[in-house]
Amino acid sequence: LINPLRLFLKMEEMDQQCRMDHLTGVGNRAHFDEAMQLSIEQNSRQPNGLTLMLVDLDNFKQINDTHGHDVGDIALRQVSEVLRRALRAQDILCRMGGDEFLVICPDTDLAAVVVVAQRLRAAVEAFEPDTGGPQLRMTVSVGVAIREPGMQGFNSLVKLADQGAYAAKETGRNRVIALQAAGA
Repeated sequence: LINPLRLFLKMEEMDQQCRMDHLTGVGNRAHFDEAMQLSIEQNSRQPNGLTLMLVDLDNFKQINDTHGHDVGDIALRQVSEVLRRALRAQDILCRMGGDEFLVICPDTDLAAVVVVAQRLRAAVEAFEPDTGGPQLRMTVSVGVAIREPGMQGFNSLVKLADQGAYAAKETGRNRVIALQAAGA
């Protein structure tokens, strides 16, 4: 006989595994999509600010190309833990793939999230991954965006944060850019 409680718990465990990035242990794209949809629904009822960070590791391809994907994987696992520790309890960290992470920051205005993003950037810059081999220095470029009235869905918010991260890379890397704060 199948124990219904045991079956339910096993299904819950499998569901959680499907929403987790197996390399880093943070949420994956499916988890992000679900969490973002819930955050937008809550923000629509209580518009207290919904902000998003796109965190892109600088020059990560060079780490993989120079030291191999095994070293790159170690660095990704460790930097994801640095990101998690630098965030607040309510922030939701997800890996989009490769070297990009998204962070949902509910109930937070743009200025407050820029402060969190700067803390996150500084934590990564100060971090030295323990690869068991080569010494690495890592930095991140972070784009920050806030959901504005009239934004439908969350793709436009992701795109705006992505544009900020791109601008951070184009202007020297290892920086935080919120295009809405700059009036762009």
